[in-house]
Amino acid sequence: MLLAGCAAESSVQPDESATDSLTALPRALSTAELQAVSASNGFAVALFRQVLSASPAENVVLSPFSASVALGMTMHGAAGGTRAAMRSTLGWSAAAGDADVAGAYRDMQALLPTLDSSVTMTSANAIWYRQGFPVEASYLQATRDFFKAAVTGADFAAPATLAAINSWASTTTKGRIPKVLDTIEPQQVMFLLNALYFKGAWRTRFNTADTYTGTFRQGNGQSASVPFMSRTGGSGVRFAATNRYSALELPYGNGAFVMDLFVPSDGVTLADLTSDLAGAGWQQAVNAMAPAPSVRIALPRFRVTTTAQLKTPLSALGMGVAFAPGAADFTGISSARGRELYLDFVKQDAMIEVTEAGTTAAAVTTIGVGVTSTSPLLFRADRPFLFAIRERFSNTLLFLGAVQQVSAF
Repeated sequence: MLLAGCAAESSVQPDESATDSLTALPRALSTAELQAVSASNGFAVALFRQVLSASPAENVVLSPFSASVALGMTMHGAAGGTRAAMRSTLGWSAAAGDADVAGAYRDMQALLPTLDSSVTMTSANAIWYRQGFPVEASYLQATRDFFKAAVTGADFAAPATLAAINSWASTTTKGRIPKVLDTIEPQQVMFLLNALYFKGAWRTRFNTADTYTGTFRQGNGQSASVPFMSRTGGSGVRFAATNRYSALELPYGNGAFVMDLFVPSDGVTLADLTSDLAGAGWQQAVNAMAPAPSVRIALPRFRVTTTAQLKTPLSALGMGVAFAPGAADFTGISSARGRELYLDFVKQDAMIEVTEAGTTAAAVTTIGVGVTSTSPLLFRADRPFLFAIRERFSNTLLFLGAVQQVSAF
């Protein structure tokens, strides 16, 4: 392929705030943390495949990490078959103790934001419950201890409660997710939320002078003229090419966090590619990438926002009992009325913006609980492609998405 319209040599701009190159985690991960990463990543690709299959021609961005944390917090109050179904869907073995599972979520949320001082990453949790509804004090205390959740009992009929929930989402994502709820329905007695925010500058920034207008082949078969950021190589860049895809890794800041990009080969669909990356495929693809200081890069600026309803995908993955009134068991949340509780909805609002300077991404997962009564190397993302934001030492996937339509901005 030819990099039409791109200068033969692109100048690059190192991020002066990134002064150190990180090479490892500050400590070894515990057995529970290792399983948490494995479980979260397996859940990430499985959930993404479900969402992508329902919207095969649309842009998608998800935070599987945010969904896993929010569902993990909810699972801590599940019992019996509901807990087993949630554990299986989230990738946890039946042998893992509740304290180990919750402790792994706690420790990973504490560790990841501290890894790179030049990158901002935050994860926050909150619970609102209807005043007067019998919630187990032990459950609320566990969410405070393990998930650092801010817990509030509130009047769900008061407009101020809806405003407070939306304000929390907006504040914790620095205004990127301004609203997560339109209304509070009469059957809803609890909301559990996780908010994830990421902002990182490329370790080697793209020079805006090298951005050019090129053609992107949209997922609907049409073409669009859009801005392509371009450069050659850069610090820490890795690359791989197979007969199925081309892959690129671009580091942020001091190198703890990276963006992985996968462009399928002609004749390979994004659905095919996500199948390739399922199971052990993701780790195999990451391991196959090698340093590539001479790779020529052309990447469109892109902005993606998604509101994803996750009830159907999660049910397809085996968590359907948690959504079933009369069958769900959340007696860990309420011993008095836990058999009346069920997951009314699970939704995620997410966004990502990628420019010459770097990436900003945010997500809020909201769970509503209801009650019954070649050479030179070339990487050119000029067709629908996948992207992910990953902490590379633990291999934790923070965001995973697909770009199928690009427009200039």
